[in-house]
Amino acid sequence: METRRNSNADEMTPRERVLTAIRNGQPDRVPVLPAYQAGMMSRAHCRFSECFSNGDTFVAAAVKCYEDLGFDGIFDFGMPPMIAEAAGATLVIAQDNPPVPGEPVVKTYDDLDALQPRDVRSKGRVPHLLSIISRMRKALGPDVAIVASGPIPFRIADCMRGTQGFYKDLIRNPAFVKRLVDFGVQPCIEYAEAAIEAGADMLMIPDALSGKTAISRKHYEEFNYPYAKKVFDALNAKGIPYWLHTCGDWSDRFDLATEGPPCLHLAAEADLAQLKSLYGSKISFAGNVSSVDVMLLGSVEDVTREARRCIERGAPGGGFILSADCAVPPATPEQNLHALVAAAREYGRY
Repeated sequence: METRRNSNADEMTPRERVLTAIRNGQPDRVPVLPAYQAGMMSRAHCRFSECFSNGDTFVAAAVKCYEDLGFDGIFDFGMPPMIAEAAGATLVIAQDNPPVPGEPVVKTYDDLDALQPRDVRSKGRVPHLLSIISRMRKALGPDVAIVASGPIPFRIADCMRGTQGFYKDLIRNPAFVKRLVDFGVQPCIEYAEAAIEAGADMLMIPDALSGKTAISRKHYEEFNYPYAKKVFDALNAKGIPYWLHTCGDWSDRFDLATEGPPCLHLAAEADLAQLKSLYGSKISFAGNVSSVDVMLLGSVEDVTREARRCIERGAPGGGFILSADCAVPPATPEQNLHALVAAAREYGRY
């Protein structure tokens, strides 16, 4: 494809564009889909705590973001610790920051033995999250892609055990870890299905704990991948679109990470051109503009240049979504967000 200015009108709706690209097809142009939940709330002058008590506050922020910035899709309010809470973990809610796991609830085999399967659809904040998705669909209409955030089993286990104890147990008590991670499989599947039923078009599944800087490939193969694969297989069997967010350096495990997910969301350090060459015939890619160095700290020219670079490497043949490589910081200059969208319109048309 040529990376040049093109003023042709869009031929697809934003939702059609995103779903075509994530399924490794070729849309009319490259879609733009950054994760910007905290920024949406900041622009609408509302806090996380307000959105916990009043879902309409978040929905209004989502509509304003779409109307002002023109992304092809909007992310929901959900975050993995909230789904972990529905599975049995504790949650700490701050006034103006994302929720984080609370005190560990699984420390011993007795705690593990006491765990019972729970229908996460009706537990914790999940009914509130599903209600927000439904209201987003009604407010945004049928043509805008809605992205729900869902966890992987490894993250569920981390929230229930506590990160420090969980990582120590990878060495000291591997059988314990495997049982706990396996417990997280069903909640992940149930939430994904419920989010789609509520009105989401796709899932974003973040994995911030499994890159090279966090765990070895050996531990990834042993404790994460087999259980994540159960979730991936279930979602694939139901035709649910999703991307796996590979946070950090995954260069020694992309051969595994590409087995299952229809799309990988790449960090800025990933070699998009190489991955497209190796795996582009079977999966799509998203990313990989740096959310900090470029989106937050860069100029409009920096954003345009980096977005064009990503389009040139990832878009040929289809199967590419332009995005920041991680959540976009709330303090990101608005002109940089507009520049990301403009780059896709100028250089990303097929």
